[in-house]
Parts: sequence; C-alpha cells; structure tokens
Amino acid sequence: MTRSPRWFARVGEPLASSELIDITALLDSASRMGRIEIAPAESWIDVARIVQAQQDDAIVWDLEEDERARLWMLATERFGEDELMAKLATIASAIALSARNAATDMANRSGLSDLALLRAATAGVLLAAHQNAVASLAGETQAHYFRRKFALYASGRWPLGLWGGRYIVV
Repeated sequence: MTRSPRWFARVGEPLASSELIDITALLDSASRMGRIEIAPAESWIDVARIVQAQQDDAIVWDLEEDERARLWMLATERFGEDELMAKLATIASAIALSARNAATDMANRSGLSDLALLRAATAGVLLAAHQNAVASLAGETQAHYFRRKFALYASGRWPLGLWGGRYIVV
C-alpha cells in the first residue's frame, strides 16, 4: 500500500541523514550535474530569491525538459499519445487540490504570506508529479532522477534545485 504524500510537511526542519542520502542519490542519478553540495535554504527570503532566479535561468529547466521529452517519446510508444495524456491529466487532477492545500498549510505554519511562493510550491509539486508519471509510464525505475525528485516532495520536502552551485532543499 502506498503512503499518502506529505506535501511540505517537513519544510523548515533540518535535513535528516537519510534525506541527505536520498538527495545524494537524486543528484547522482542526474549524471550531467556532477558533484554538488546539498544545502537547506537559509530563509524565506532566500527561497523567494531562488524561485525567481530559477525562472530567469533556463539551464536546469532545459536539462529537465530534454529528459522529459525523451521519456515522453518512450511513454507514447508504450501507450499512445491520447492514453498518455489521459493518464497524466488524471494524475494532475488527483493531486492538485491536496498540493495547494498543503502549500497553504505550510504558509500558515511558517507565517509566510507571499502568494507567489505558494503558487510556486504548488506548481513544483504538479511539475514533479508530471515528470514522475512520465518517467514511470516510460518504464523508468524508482532510481530515475524524476522519480527521486517526486519522492522528496512526497516525503514533505520542497526541493528547489540548483542555485549558486548547491542543491537547495527546504
């Protein structure tokens, strides 16, 4: 039986050694990233700055999009475009409300009132869920980068990704 996702439940808590191992495995699965330091965000101001910087910097986005496109082709070979689209729509629909509610709960716990960050948090879950589903439907194992990134979200973290030469997790 699969455990329900705990979207953002551990945001702000120190990273446990088991999480550091999981994040290291995530980074190792993305061979083009090389060796990268793992770090927490220092503050919500840092989180906002990182989210904005990622919107302005397409390098990681391009890498992830190239991989998503590769997996999309594999998945469409297995299911066909229409069936794949239907499966992905079902997944997005199933988690959208819980992700949005969890982001709101995180904001309330943290005293955060930045609506742009709440939207970014929710969008991050939805993107990770989409990437995870495409990877799964393409036949990738749990060891794939997208599957590991989604697992971080599902375990209660907010993986912001690369910024300043470090992989940032809230």
